[in-house]
Amino acid sequence: AGMRGMLFVVILLGVSLTVIGMISNQLIGFEGRKRECAVLVSTAMERGEVAKMFVFESMISSGIALFISLPVAFLAFLPFKRLMSLFTGNFLVHYDVKAYVLFLLLLWLIFTLVSLFPIRSLRKMNVAIQLKYE
Repeated sequence: AGMRGMLFVVILLGVSLTVIGMISNQLIGFEGRKRECAVLVSTAMERGEVAKMFVFESMISSGIALFISLPVAFLAFLPFKRLMSLFTGNFLVHYDVKAYVLFLLLLWLIFTLVSLFPIRSLRKMNVAIQLKYE
C-alpha cells in the first residue's frame, strides 16, 4: 500500500509539473506569436476563430503526445518492474485498461484546457498596438 501511494504521488507530481510547463510554454509561445495573431485578427479571422485554432492545436499536439506515450510507457515499465522485483522480491502488476484509457482522456482534457491561458491573453490583446510596428 505504501509503494502504491508513493507511485500515485510521483504520477501526480509528474502531471502537475507537466501542466505547469505546458502553461508557461503556451504563454511564452503566444508572446512570440502575438503579432501573427494580431495580423490574423485584423485581416482574416475573428478572435473566436483564432481561439478555436489554439484549442485545436492543443488538442492535436497533446493527443499525438499521449498516443505516442502509451506504448513508450509500457516499454519503460518492463525494466521498472524488474528493478522493483529485485528490491521487493515480488512485484505484482495489475493492468486496468479502463483506468488507463480514463487517465489518458483526463490528461487529454487537461492538456487541451491549457490552451485557455493564451486565449485569455488573446482576448486582452490590443491589436492596434501589436500592428504598430508591422
